[in-house]
Amino acid sequence: MHFTLQNTRGQGPAFDPEAVLDSLEGDSGLLLEIVGISLVQFPRHMEKIRESIRKKDPKNLERAAHALKGAAGNLLARRIMNASSILEDMGGASSLEGAEKALVTLEEELERLQVELEEFKNEHSRHD
Repeated sequence: MHFTLQNTRGQGPAFDPEAVLDSLEGDSGLLLEIVGISLVQFPRHMEKIRESIRKKDPKNLERAAHALKGAAGNLLARRIMNASSILEDMGGASSLEGAEKALVTLEEELERLQVELEEFKNEHSRHD
C-alpha cells in the first residue's frame, strides 16, 4: 500500500488564531488554555509516534497519530492534521513503508506550529 504525502510546507502560517477564536465563539481565555495544553501534549504524542515507528508497531502508530491529529484539530492546524492522518492510515493498514519520510514532514510542520504557538502564548500572556 502506498501513501502520498502532500507538500504543504511553507504555505502560510501553521496557526490561524482568528479562525480558532471564531470556532471558540471568541473565548480568548479558552484559546490560551488550548495553546498551553497543546504545547505540552504535542511532544508526548510525537514521542509515541517516533517510538511506534522505531519499534515497527503499526497499531500504536495508528493510535498515537490519531491522538496528535485530534489535538491539532483543536487548533485547526490542518497541515499537522494531514501529516498525522498519513501516519494514522499507515498504522491502520499495517504498512510502515514511507513512515520515516512522513515522520520528517510531520516533525517539520509541528516544529513550525510550536514556534507560532509559543509566540502567540508569550504575546497574549503578557496582556493578561
